[in-house]
Amino acid sequence: MNPDFFDQFIKNAPVGYANQILITDNNDVPVDFEFLEANHLFGDFLGVKSELIKNRKASEIFAGNPKNPLNNLEIYIKPAQEGERREYEMYSDLLNKWYKVIIFSSKKGSFSTILSDITKEKEQLAEYENFFKVNLNLLCIADTYGNFIKVNKEWERVLGYKQEELEHRKFLDFIHPDDLQPTLEKMAQLFNQEQVTGFINRYRSKDGSYKFVEWRSQPYGTTIYAAAVDITEKMLQEQELHSQTALLAGILDSIPDLVFYKNNESVYMGCNPQFAKYAGKEKEEIIGKTDFDIFPEEIAGNFIETDQQVVMTGQTSHTERI
Repeated sequence: MNPDFFDQFIKNAPVGYANQILITDNNDVPVDFEFLEANHLFGDFLGVKSELIKNRKASEIFAGNPKNPLNNLEIYIKPAQEGERREYEMYSDLLNKWYKVIIFSSKKGSFSTILSDITKEKEQLAEYENFFKVNLNLLCIADTYGNFIKVNKEWERVLGYKQEELEHRKFLDFIHPDDLQPTLEKMAQLFNQEQVTGFINRYRSKDGSYKFVEWRSQPYGTTIYAAAVDITEKMLQEQELHSQTALLAGILDSIPDLVFYKNNESVYMGCNPQFAKYAGKEKEEIIGKTDFDIFPEEIAGNFIETDQQVVMTGQTSHTERI
């Protein structure tokens, strides 16, 4: 490569660059390092013009700014002596910017340092972290192999586990045994890069109880981005309503008379077997219909509602007898 071209590339590169060499004492112990060259962006980070850096010791360069994060001999020793590559994130108070620092060596005793501005990435990450913290949904990043990677604070409120108790754990370990197979089937969809929405399963809380969680999950390669809602209260209400409905249906089924119940719009909400037999239909065929859907007009007009009432599905209904 043309040396002039290399020099021009280094000088005008969009990153800070410096080439340095370790200085050791008589016992070969590193005591300082010297800058052989540096471009202007590297000089900006040090707060020194690049032309004033060349062939100067670090102890001289950093004398006026000892708190500069690059003023740390320890981080250069292994790269220079053992060829070990090191990466760091450092903040410059002088420039009010974040930098990614890469230290590497191509020759024992010397090393190079590259600085790249990552301020925008750090700001975006901070915004993402704030969103993750304050969101009222259960947010998580997982993988298609069944591991939580990251969860937000809401998981602690819903399940009682600290975030660190869930992160990097198998989420399958927390799922109700009866929901394990359906969950594995949805994981297969995600593995095939299919979005999953409206899926409900149960997660074990720290106190041993289970919470119903409804998911919306989007795969991206082997990574899953998901948001969920705790719907336990809704599911328990539905279960209670179902139990009450089943109980009432059992009571009505035991009554020998013809019994049915409607909503306020005279639509059948249910009936007992005796009424279904009288109507010549299955019970399922009567629900959701009106008298005029079930009976001839002359018969349908003879149904008169009484004042007896039964509460079903949150509505007040009438119970009638023939």
